[in-house]
Amino acid sequence: MADLQQALRDCHRSKIARRRPLAKKYGTDDLLDLAEALLDSEGQPSDPERFERIMSEVIGTIERKSNEQYLIPLAVHAQKFGPKEERWNALHHAIWDTLLELMREQDPSRLPTAKELWKALPEGGPIHEKETDEWVIYWHRPNGKEEFTNFKGFEAHCTTVRKKFKKMSL
Repeated sequence: MADLQQALRDCHRSKIARRRPLAKKYGTDDLLDLAEALLDSEGQPSDPERFERIMSEVIGTIERKSNEQYLIPLAVHAQKFGPKEERWNALHHAIWDTLLELMREQDPSRLPTAKELWKALPEGGPIHEKETDEWVIYWHRPNGKEEFTNFKGFEAHCTTVRKKFKKMSL
């Protein structure tokens, strides 16, 4: 019981003085016991501020331990196998073909904007329809799944395609 009272005093002091975290001094299990002692018979904390601080430290400690346990192997895996390859879908390929056609027709030193690509993108193939009122394109993947993309998403697709074009033209 004396340890529990000392832990309560330390909790109050570290809250005021912002000392080192309590989990380093007492451990996660001890902090859980302390949090349980702060609960009354109905399960409500007798001192909500202390209870909240103790539980936030417990949760933070658990998160840190789990991050160390799982993130380090993931980082090693990423270094071992290198970066992911580009993920292009059918819409990327349709934009690429349209970009090449526009580059043949107009000044090759200037890349077309997303609106110009939108207007020049032909319906057919993967593109089912373009709604110019709502700026939405309906298209399908090679596996047959239908998708739709609004203009903001289309701009992101165009940016990806233009970056690849610039990289290839250098």
